[in-house]
Amino acid sequence: MQTVAAAAPCTVAFGAFDTASPGDFTMVNSLEQQMHRHLAIVHWYQQWGPNADWNGLHMTDFSNTVQHGSVPMITWEPLDGSLPGAANSFPLRQISAGTYDAYVDSWAKGLRDYGAPVMLRFAHEMNEPDYPWSAGRNGNTPQDYVAAFRHVHDRFSRAGASNVQWVWAVAGPSSVDQPIRDFYPGDAYVDWLGTDVYNWGTTQSWGSVWQSMAQIMQPSYDLLTALNPSKPIIVSEWASTEFGGDKAAWIRAAGAAIPALFPRVKALVWFNERVDNPENFRLDSSPASIAAAATAFGAGTPYCLTFPYIKAGGPSGSWPGLYHPLAPARVLDTRDPRWAVPSLGAGQVHQLALLGRAGIPATGVAAVTLNVTVTNPRAGGFVTVGPAGGWSASTSTLNFEPGQTVPNLSVAALGANGLVALFNGTPGQVDVVVDVEGWVSDSSTPPGASGHFVPVSPTRVLDTRQLGRRLEAGQTITLPLGGRSLVPAGSSAAALNVTVTEPVADGYLTAYPTGTSRPLASNLNFMPGQTVPNRVFVALDASGSADFYNGSSGPLELVVDLNGAFTGDASSFSAGAYTGLFPIRVLDTRDGTGASLAPVASAGVLTLPIAGRFGVPTAGAAAVVLNVTVVNATRIGFVTVYPEPVRPLASDLNFIASTAVPNLTVTSLGPDGAIRFYNASAGTVDLIADLVGWFSG
Repeated sequence: MQTVAAAAPCTVAFGAFDTASPGDFTMVNSLEQQMHRHLAIVHWYQQWGPNADWNGLHMTDFSNTVQHGSVPMITWEPLDGSLPGAANSFPLRQISAGTYDAYVDSWAKGLRDYGAPVMLRFAHEMNEPDYPWSAGRNGNTPQDYVAAFRHVHDRFSRAGASNVQWVWAVAGPSSVDQPIRDFYPGDAYVDWLGTDVYNWGTTQSWGSVWQSMAQIMQPSYDLLTALNPSKPIIVSEWASTEFGGDKAAWIRAAGAAIPALFPRVKALVWFNERVDNPENFRLDSSPASIAAAATAFGAGTPYCLTFPYIKAGGPSGSWPGLYHPLAPARVLDTRDPRWAVPSLGAGQVHQLALLGRAGIPATGVAAVTLNVTVTNPRAGGFVTVGPAGGWSASTSTLNFEPGQTVPNLSVAALGANGLVALFNGTPGQVDVVVDVEGWVSDSSTPPGASGHFVPVSPTRVLDTRQLGRRLEAGQTITLPLGGRSLVPAGSSAAALNVTVTEPVADGYLTAYPTGTSRPLASNLNFMPGQTVPNRVFVALDASGSADFYNGSSGPLELVVDLNGAFTGDASSFSAGAYTGLFPIRVLDTRDGTGASLAPVASAGVLTLPIAGRFGVPTAGAAAVVLNVTVVNATRIGFVTVYPEPVRPLASDLNFIASTAVPNLTVTSLGPDGAIRFYNASAGTVDLIADLVGWFSG
């Protein structure tokens, strides 16, 4: 049996500025292929001015970037790009006086409506003398800079652009005299502390010398960490020349130095300028340089963080919380004109308001549990479900081919605006159906006995194939769970993996509490001959039972595995509270994220350490919630996700060759703080896992 070792933990995001992007990703794609590293951040520059108001062109740029699976970082330069020379500059006091409010508001509303996360680097390197917004230029003072930064930030806040992360970036202080603390707008206005550092080698007339990354970074790091004890640091511009030393060796040393010497650095954005200049900063300036970049930052290195930081989620921003099951209720169907929401277009984000609907309270909610179904996709691709303003296009919730109908459960934290975002990451339209199954309270809700999660190792509790009795068309089967030792008496809900196999007709399956009316909702959708799994959080009746309805015109086989239960009002169990995370990719065998750069072999086991990584504590976490996707399968089979070295008789994903299959998993952590993935097929598979939260133990 093959065992796949875990790679280095993902601790830093790697991105780049490239002259051609975002309009043309050809060079970005080439850089990624040479480095064996997807760019988590794509950076470009945008001047102000009457020709730069928010418009459809800007939306295209942002959509191109998010469809590429990257977070945009915009350096927003307050100068009038429509005017030549010195005429394009103006005093910062004009910004804080409101002269440019209409322009600022157009971008605030445009980015708000765009909906995806954006990093906005306003008026960078203000502590050096070359820019119109620098101190000493146009009569500007550090106080003018702080007032302008705060004014722009406040306009975005009033517009509700909570998806914007604010990057405050200074020039490396080793080369300037102005104290950076004088320019700091304050903790409430800054999400990222940034710096720009370069190894100029021997290229500059002022007597530059060759310096290591540790040498040029240390002064910036010391000053930034003194400003704030916890905010993440981004090296928003950095590069090395070829002249004066060995660039390849410099890159390799930098890759080792950053996590060892500068642990607060959570993102690096290389200045990959593709124009002729004396410095030749490009990563691929020589074969040795790009090979060193692949070694230092490529597959298997810590530079695989996909979306490293975002403001705290939920309207309250406070965790942990407890789960409250609901009878399933439909809250969106883009096929139905009564919802007044059309199909999602290519690259489109729809923000879904759920507070005060379908049994969800208007306040005190941190996350929601949704069964999301994609149908009628015009092209293959993915849909991502996550907190508005805090999801990443480098993660996915559902993967599908043209014409498929695919369901998946999502436990989505609410964005700071109380909304959930649905992103269509395909080049064509898709229809989306959303059913609510429950909600998670925030820490402002007084804790009670109900809603604590009690995890168990996956256990099969129903298999109609073993009973010799299929679930017939239009038939309902009742599954009693309350009398089992694994389900505490009085449990309010159960976490199940439900699989339909061998259906003879198109249809759907609905799970709901026994003794209640069957809702207008579905948990699984299938076609003849398909095997379709999906995670289900189903409310239980007083006896601990749930019903399953076959909404097709033919019989099917039903398999149910138990992953845990949620306590009821009489429970004394005190652990099992949920903490939501903004989705982050923790495993992708296609590019070496979290494991070796290789598919999992037949009967192979991949071990993924979780505790102490990705926002999950080293101690005190009992189970994790992940969205797991199988891709590139060469044979039919299934994957089991489990905690212990002993593999249970259960499955999480069932697949056929060459088809992408997603499923939410709720998995206990093993004694070593890890989880395991078993490939039960005669061929190889690639595995992807996105972490969305964890339960306390």
